[in-house]
Amino acid sequence: MTAENLNLLWASVLVEELTRLGVRLFVTSPGSRNAPLVIAAARNDRAEVVVHADERGAAFFALGYGKATGSPAALISTSGTAAANYLPAVVEASQSRTPLLLLTADRPVELLETGAPQTVLQAGLFGRYVRWQFELPAPLPEIPVRFLLTTVDQAYYRSVHAPAGPVHLNCAFREPLAPEADGVDLQPALADLSAWRKSRKAFTRYAEPEPKEIAVPDEVAGLLRQSRNPAIVAGPLPAYRDKSGLLQLAQDWHVPFLADPASGLRFVPNRPRTLLSHYDLYLRGEAVQSRLQPDLVLHFGDPPTSKALAQFLRRTGTRVHIADHPFRQDPEHLGGVRVQAAEGAFASALRREFPGLASDRLQDWLAAEAAARRVVEEHAHGSGSELAAVHQVLQFLPHGAAVFLGNSMLIRDADGSGVQLSRDVLVGCNRGANGIDGTLATAAGFALGSRRPTAVLLGDIALFHDLNSLQFLRRSKIPLVAVVMQNGGGGIFSFLPISAHSDLVAPLFYTDQNLSVEQAARLFELPHAGTDSPEALANSLRQWLEAARSGVLEFHSDIPGNRSEHQALWDAAVRAAESALEIRNPAR
Repeated sequence: MTAENLNLLWASVLVEELTRLGVRLFVTSPGSRNAPLVIAAARNDRAEVVVHADERGAAFFALGYGKATGSPAALISTSGTAAANYLPAVVEASQSRTPLLLLTADRPVELLETGAPQTVLQAGLFGRYVRWQFELPAPLPEIPVRFLLTTVDQAYYRSVHAPAGPVHLNCAFREPLAPEADGVDLQPALADLSAWRKSRKAFTRYAEPEPKEIAVPDEVAGLLRQSRNPAIVAGPLPAYRDKSGLLQLAQDWHVPFLADPASGLRFVPNRPRTLLSHYDLYLRGEAVQSRLQPDLVLHFGDPPTSKALAQFLRRTGTRVHIADHPFRQDPEHLGGVRVQAAEGAFASALRREFPGLASDRLQDWLAAEAAARRVVEEHAHGSGSELAAVHQVLQFLPHGAAVFLGNSMLIRDADGSGVQLSRDVLVGCNRGANGIDGTLATAAGFALGSRRPTAVLLGDIALFHDLNSLQFLRRSKIPLVAVVMQNGGGGIFSFLPISAHSDLVAPLFYTDQNLSVEQAARLFELPHAGTDSPEALANSLRQWLEAARSGVLEFHSDIPGNRSEHQALWDAAVRAAESALEIRNPAR
């Protein structure tokens, strides 16, 4: 272990301990106060270092890596407002329960609140959005380095242990920050670490007992015995999570299984027959909702993307919500039964205790699903809407690829498209806080973590919001293609009530940036292609991913036309479902 001074010794111990715990990615931005940590990471042969000049983009990149792997990346910032730029990604990490380690360099205590440059109060900077935070003092010979080791071990454990999330270590350093001698004798500290240095194990290992086999609670079992018409909803789930238990439940039970696009369950080999994905279309019909209404819903994971589904669930008699964390996720205040358990393990328990459970209305669900599927496939081949473009892109994703779904209209169109594939495609998104910021950077980290050719679907405003993250595409070791929906900005507002106020919506909400996506790609020396054909868009994406080519694809649409085509699709899907269910003269 090379260390020219006490600062570098502490930083080297910190980085080495993190690598022993399993941290591999260190994402840093240039600075002076963080130099000891950056140098230590660069010297460690088990650490991969990614440098990005913008701390905000760096944080989202680290977030994306954690979303793909379930393992935290370590962020290293200098002092001052640099660390504050981490906040948006920290919020998303907290809300989506994604592990993330924040190593913010700081001035020593004697310089705080003195007017020293690049100095802010970094203690508690991220408020309630971190799982744990600790103020590391500036290194001193009299402080045992073993204290640093136990602190790092606790930070890692708190980040990955459920509920996972961001953890903040604020690391104060005095001069010298460069690898120069400071006159401190390091031998006593190194001697104290001799056993640890000879070992390759972490200093503290948190050993948890083997979990007992999960049993279905009596109240849930009673509800299942009484139910004649149950349904299952799978909301967003972490991409790295094993979903075999949920898929096996869908195979064994004859029950409608509604899978959110962010659940990852729509893109798996040997998809179950009961897996439904077009519900966002036909549940817009009041009469269809009434016909399909279940008497019990088992909801796994986070709240669903579809507003139509959320409204449908409000009418359900009883809901059992299963999630592996203690947080309340009940925006409609439906109550019911809350089970804190790993979703897959609980699904396996349900299979054991209730083999072959069935719904009396499964055939009605399958009929509505098939009718809506036919409508959306016709739309996808005869329309220039953004939903048609998303449908085509998802339909042609190759086996072993990944897709990162941007927020706003993109994930809604992915939901409404209902695309299912009997291929292995990993799905990621930022559905913790549902923001559009950092989409490109998160997708780049997701690509690196998954090691899969990746397409990221985002709107033009999301692109310009994260423009400097195009640098990640240019430098990506993994093929990464940005698919941008260009409609002049803010197209989602045409679907919201504000659209009725034409004097307000155009100047204040559509926010046309009047910027060229092509020129933005050229600025970062990236390939670019634009089209208004969904088929051409999908073909270009497939070719680029197969050729291991990163770049920017642009789909041109217009807000009024896109809005009207969506409405026509929704109306046609509802009519088709009503016809399939033989619902006559429904009250619309």
